[in-house]
Amino acid sequence: AAAEPRLLALLDSGGFRAALRRCCSRSGVADWPAARLLEELRELVYTAELIHNFDGSGHKGVTLDIALHNATEYLPTSWELLRLGYLGDPMGPRYGHPGSPADAAEEGIFRLPRFHGPHDLPANYEEAASRLHYVALNMLGVDVGNPWFGHVAAVFSPTYWHDALAASPIDTGIFTFCCNMTYESLPGSLHLPCGKLFVGLRCGAEEDTTPGVLGSMDHAILQNQLMWKPHNLLGKVFARWHGDAAPNITYHDTITFMESNILGNVLYAERGIKLLVGSFGPLFGSERGALLRRFAVAQGIAVAWAMGPGLANFTAEGHRADLNFSSRARILDAVGSAGAASLLNVSAAASSAAVAALERIWSEAARARGHQVELPRAQVQQLWEAAESAVPPEMQVHLPEPRGCADWHACLGRNMLGDCVCYGGARGDAAFVV
Repeated sequence: AAAEPRLLALLDSGGFRAALRRCCSRSGVADWPAARLLEELRELVYTAELIHNFDGSGHKGVTLDIALHNATEYLPTSWELLRLGYLGDPMGPRYGHPGSPADAAEEGIFRLPRFHGPHDLPANYEEAASRLHYVALNMLGVDVGNPWFGHVAAVFSPTYWHDALAASPIDTGIFTFCCNMTYESLPGSLHLPCGKLFVGLRCGAEEDTTPGVLGSMDHAILQNQLMWKPHNLLGKVFARWHGDAAPNITYHDTITFMESNILGNVLYAERGIKLLVGSFGPLFGSERGALLRRFAVAQGIAVAWAMGPGLANFTAEGHRADLNFSSRARILDAVGSAGAASLLNVSAAASSAAVAALERIWSEAARARGHQVELPRAQVQQLWEAAESAVPPEMQVHLPEPRGCADWHACLGRNMLGDCVCYGGARGDAAFVV
């Protein structure tokens, strides 16, 4: 409640109104009362996808190989993977406190019970399973999710908001590295060049990392704006969803998300993952892209492709000042979605046409990859544009937007024809309906 007056004052300020007039004249949002702007922000929070990116980054976590072959009925967290032996010695100090910032963030910000093993590591699998999945709240509507953390985005069900989600205003690793001086002063703690990597971050007396929950997110929205104040994130959110022309995503935009973590296991059978999104440039036409398809089919999850930045190593190349990218509609993969869509009802003709088109372009991408390790961005762009032209509009799906579809647990988004593409039932009798 204390954050609401400050948010209303910010949204009603002359500077913020001027920014809205510059970006969003046709939608009229600059003339909305502050209370209506705040309600729209809240709606955008709860509509935004819950994204967990994995595979292909330097972050230790689940990979496509592990996800495909591991016997658990849920997507394992990093702590569970450690106890299962996938990450090496489960008692090795490199993953414990203070060698890793995760424990400090989880106990300090989310108030989770401490571990009892050596180096503050989980003493058993039960302790490991008591921790969380790291999730980015995709309020800017980035088609590939968060490319910092991998080439595959698992889109989690929004039903976790009801009883298993807590949202930090900022990435808790960034906060621990850059703003938590208690952690930084510990012998053995990790240090990053925060001023270079995280331009615009404001650590200071006002910082408050108290997590938000369903029905109480105003303070998290406010703190996210204050801690990244030079970026005017709220202005960019409105520009992305209500602007005359949506601004492109920059490298720094991708690190300013609210971290909306899920405290529990994400079960496949409950459609805990409702969509898998593959980054087109690094994966399409590759062996790892084929693994993504196999994992999706095995677990009955729909899979789509997204263009994003078109880079295989975003964290190394994305910091270039000139690099930015648009966020487009995703292309549903009828081959990879076969396990989820045995009764795919977008239309049989559209599904068949999509299969034929994607397989032709897949073969072209695979041939190109045979001659070079990574595809140049320009070639990725050409292949993507070929896919956009060839795949029927029924199979090209926009990201969720407020009031777009009635049930965001079942629905993936609106296609290019304006229809909601949704699962038709529980896993096992899953079907897409339009």
